[in-house]
Amino acid sequence: MVSVGVLSEAFCLVLEQEAGSVSEASLEVITELYGRVGRQGRPLVGIGCGEQPTAEFALLGEYGLDLVLLFPVPAGWATVLRRRMKTYLDRQWPPVLVAPATLWGEEVVLGLASELDVPAFSNCMQLETVENGAVRVERLFYEEKIAVRYTLAPGSPLLATLAVGLTNVRRRRPGHRAEVVCVPDTGRLPADPVTVLGRIKADPRTMDLEEADVIVCGGRGLGSAENFALLAKLADMLGAAVGGTRVARDNGWITAERQIGQTGKVVKPELLLSFGVSGATQHTIGLRDSRRIVAVNKDKNAPMMKLADVAIVADAREVIVELIRRLEAAGAGLGRRAARQN
Repeated sequence: MVSVGVLSEAFCLVLEQEAGSVSEASLEVITELYGRVGRQGRPLVGIGCGEQPTAEFALLGEYGLDLVLLFPVPAGWATVLRRRMKTYLDRQWPPVLVAPATLWGEEVVLGLASELDVPAFSNCMQLETVENGAVRVERLFYEEKIAVRYTLAPGSPLLATLAVGLTNVRRRRPGHRAEVVCVPDTGRLPADPVTVLGRIKADPRTMDLEEADVIVCGGRGLGSAENFALLAKLADMLGAAVGGTRVARDNGWITAERQIGQTGKVVKPELLLSFGVSGATQHTIGLRDSRRIVAVNKDKNAPMMKLADVAIVADAREVIVELIRRLEAAGAGLGRRAARQN
C-alpha cells in the first residue's frame, strides 16, 4: 500500500480524461516521468476525476504510477478540479505538479499557478532531477532553435506542462497496479464556469503534424509539385496529413510547417507512408518514433528503406497513382467529399 503521505516527496501528474478514459497525452507524460524520475525511486502520483476506484485507474500502475487520487469532480471541469486540488494539497504540497501541454492541462496547471502566485513553465520538452534533488526543466524558444534550461532549488514547488507527441506510450511495469484513493467530498459542488459542448476533430490537411495519426510524406524522389498534389489527394482519401523533407520545402512543394526532421517537426504517427524519401539523418530524426513505417523508393539500399517496417522497391509516383486508383474503386473518400458538398 502507498501512503497518501508520499505527496510531500511525489511527482504529481494531473490526468486528462477523454470520453471516460485517461487520454493518450496523459499516458505519454506518465511514461516520460517514469523513465526519468520513477526509476530513481521517486513516487509518481496521478490526480484524476471520479468517484469510484475503477480498474482503469489501477492499471495506470503498469505505465509507472504508484498512486491515483480521485476527486469527486466531473471529468473536464478544470476550474472546479483545481480549486479542490488547492484545498486538499495545501496541507502537503508536492514538490512537482505537471500535466500534459494540452488546452485542458494548461488550464488546470497554469490556472493553479496563478491562484497560488507561483511561477509555472508551459510546454516543457524535458523534466529531470539533478544534483541535491533539484528539478530541471527544458523549454524551446525562437522557433524551437534554442533550448533553455531552468533549475529550481530544492524546496521550490514546480508547476509545469509537458509537451506531448515526443514519447511512445509504454507499459514499463507489466502487472503492477496503482493504489487508487478517493478524496472525500468537501461539500456542494459548484458548477464549472466553462462548459465543453463537444470536440471537433482536426482536419488532417491543416492539423499540426505532431498530432496526426497517419502521415503521407514525400521527398526529392517525387520530383515535382504536380506529384505532391497527387500525394495530397492520396492523403485526403486516407484521412492523413501531408509532410515532407527539407528538399521538398526548399523546392516549395510543401510549406515550412509541413517539414519533418531536425529543423522541422518531430512526429509519432501510428502509420507513416514515405514516398521518394532517401532517409537522410536530418529527416529521420524527426520520425523515428512512428509506430509503423511503409517506404517506397527505387533504391533498395536507401537508409529510409532500412528504417521501414515495409519497404517497397518501386517508382513512388506510380505507387501513389495505383493506390489512388484502388481507393477510388473501393469508394474510399466518397463519404468525406459528400460531407464537404453538403
